[in-house]
This record gives sequence, structure tokens and C-alpha cells, in this order.
Amino acid sequence: MTESYGFVWFLYVLCAGLAFAAWWGVTTFIKQPNVRIYLRLIPGVLLFVPASNGGENYAPAFIVAFGELLTNGLTAAMAGIIPILVALAVGVFALTLYSFWKAR
Repeated sequence: MTESYGFVWFLYVLCAGLAFAAWWGVTTFIKQPNVRIYLRLIPGVLLFVPASNGGENYAPAFIVAFGELLTNGLTAAMAGIIPILVALAVGVFALTLYSFWKAR
């Protein structure tokens, strides 16, 4: 199982990278650069943040959250929601600092 686990992660990261690249192309038409970088943050976090699915294996956090919500309820879904919220908070903080630095 461990050899297929690594291959599946490779395929996921490859496809998520292609999806993110497509989103990057969609957002190039937004004129305000600050809005554009924040709109790129959201799918980046959703696609690339991992979460533990209760064992030693990891999965994308939105899949963990959705699966736990459907099977075990909202409390169990927090295992996937909390990493997403933390990554969004860190991303917003970093992009805010970047925007202030760039404006100076």
C-alpha cells in the first residue's frame, strides 16, 4: 500500500498544480494586483494543504474535512477545517505584509 500511496500523492500534486496554473491564468485579467494575489491564495490553500485523516496517512485537507463531515459530523470535520483556516490566516498575514512592503 505504501508504494501506491506515494504514487497517488504524486498524481494529486501534479493535477492540483495544473489546476492551480489554470486558475493563475484566469486571475491574470484582474487589474488590481492585491485582489489578484488574495484570489490566488484561496485555491492554493484548498489544493495544497494536507491534513491527517486520523491515522498516519495524510490527505488534502478539504477531502478530509468533507469526508469526516459526511461520516462523523462537524466535530470530526475540524481535523480538515483547522489546517485550512490556519493556512489561510498565515497566507493572508504574509500577503498583507507583502502588499505593505511593495507599496513602500
